[in-house]
Amino acid sequence: MLTTFNLDEYVYRAMKAGASGFLLKDASRDQLATAVRTVWAGQALLAPAITRRLIEDFCRGPAPGADGGSAASHLSERELDVVRAVAQGLSNAEIAAKLYLSPELP
Repeated sequence: MLTTFNLDEYVYRAMKAGASGFLLKDASRDQLATAVRTVWAGQALLAPAITRRLIEDFCRGPAPGADGGSAASHLSERELDVVRAVAQGLSNAEIAAKLYLSPELP
């Protein structure tokens, strides 16, 4: 895709639609020729400004392979007790009795 719009939304839509490259119209003749050869060879290519943004976004997230914690790590111990009881297949009434809770909503 060759465009004047340096917008993440356009990059995303183009890549989602199957584009193998995304260049801005300010690319030089040599850059454009290289891009065509790169895509023809089955590789992907992004404009340098877009590549930089993607790298910055990527680096803001957790490191690949790092333990980002599970969803359960954000639950209190009491909430985990309820989840464990649900995983055991207990009914609402059984969970309430086991954990000394009221099965009724407030």
